[in-house]
Amino acid sequence: MTKIIIFDVTFSSVSRHLEAVLSSVAHANVDIKICYLSGPPSFEREGIKFQKVLFLSNLKADILVIFGYRIPDIALLHYFKDCVKTVYVQHGYYRRDMHRTVGGVFQNWQRVLQYSINILELLMSTGQLNYIGYFWSTWVSFKDCDADAENSPDFGYVYSDEWADYHRRFIGWGSTKYRRLSAFEPKKIYKNTTGLKFQYVAQTLVEDGRIKRSFFQDALRELVDNNNTGKIAILLHPRSDRTIYGEVSDKFEYFDDRCFDVLTYGHYSTLLLYLASKKCVVRTLDLPNHPVPDDFLALLNDTKKLPSFTNNPAKSNISILTS
Repeated sequence: MTKIIIFDVTFSSVSRHLEAVLSSVAHANVDIKICYLSGPPSFEREGIKFQKVLFLSNLKADILVIFGYRIPDIALLHYFKDCVKTVYVQHGYYRRDMHRTVGGVFQNWQRVLQYSINILELLMSTGQLNYIGYFWSTWVSFKDCDADAENSPDFGYVYSDEWADYHRRFIGWGSTKYRRLSAFEPKKIYKNTTGLKFQYVAQTLVEDGRIKRSFFQDALRELVDNNNTGKIAILLHPRSDRTIYGEVSDKFEYFDDRCFDVLTYGHYSTLLLYLASKKCVVRTLDLPNHPVPDDFLALLNDTKKLPSFTNNPAKSNISILTS
């Protein structure tokens, strides 16, 4: 029986992508374990084990599936480099220079502590200080990586050939094989039957320390004041902090399972690309010291370059066992 570990940093994030990945191994003789660092205590559901973990080096499986290149993901790629297969699935649009404020980083002290544990665990198990340089170049100085970085997956699913090139330059995919992915988006688009003025696509910009809470709220307040009639939908991210929005206005209605065919504002969320691909009107918003990236704007302005999206997880073109 093939043992598969599907990993993400938070339970809410891994739950978001789970349906598409699981559909690729339906009816196969596999043992699946869902691992995460932050979320509910370990439990089992429908024969699948959900495990909250602290240390990563003890995890064992034949196949590892990850969705990002954060510090825990990089550590796992090292621990699993001798296993049967490591598979990466692109989960959204990536901004290269993902700067964060110092105060914003340390406001989530639990994550800082967890990532520190992961780094120390990796250094102690390998004795290789070069990982410090890899983390620094990838997440602080934003330098291009070597053509074939040591911590590259065996196989990757990406939105396009351009995204494969991005991963080669930024992450160091030299020998990684890849396939184009149809991005699974569970949110279906509904008609605007309740008189919404517009909808706003939430990102975790404040929660992840990319912009100060007060700066973000000032920008959002200005958007509301300029559109001061009608109801406003906030399309929540799984990790959204609702209090950020509740402190700005009482006009908001919150949704986490759907979106609407209505004027849409946002920054650089993949959900904006999804809505644009369905011919919805999308407008981007720059924030103080945090403009919308030029390459994201180029995607929105050229429909031929938009990723393909599907609401059917079985049509996402993922095949974990045969990659």
